Amino acid sequence: MSKTIVLILLGFLVFIVIVYIDNRRMKNSLRKLDKDRPRLTKVDFITLLEAKGYNAKHAEVLHDQLMDFLPIERFSIYPEDDLHNDYKIDDSEVDDIIIKVCSVLNIREPNQDDCDYVFKSFDYTSVESILFLTRELSK
Repeated sequence: MSKTIVLILLGFLVFIVIVYIDNRRMKNSLRKLDKDRPRLTKVDFITLLEAKGYNAKHAEVLHDQLMDFLPIERFSIYPEDDLHNDYKIDDSEVDDIIIKVCSVLNIREPNQDDCDYVFKSFDYTSVESILFLTRELSK
């Protein structure tokens, strides 16, 4: 019985170390990305997207949701960033972010057909692709 407890505790410790290392690696990757380009404030981010025809409120809410999700503060989110490759956000996490954005904006959640329609128009998942989706959902 005591060997079982020790093995469980050892497994748990290994799991914690792996999660810590992965989180640390993600933070370092985001810091490097942020350091290698000009600072983009939230206002600049919204203005950029508004100039491309996106709703300012949608852009603001998505920016806030991404900042809440990312493990570092004071990060410049760029509209063209690849959420999977640049931010290491997987599909289920992107889905969660989209659902939160829709909830805050009080628009319906997307179904699979909505997502298929939108994401076939984009090469990768970005802020712009999500804003395109929210624009379609709010029509």
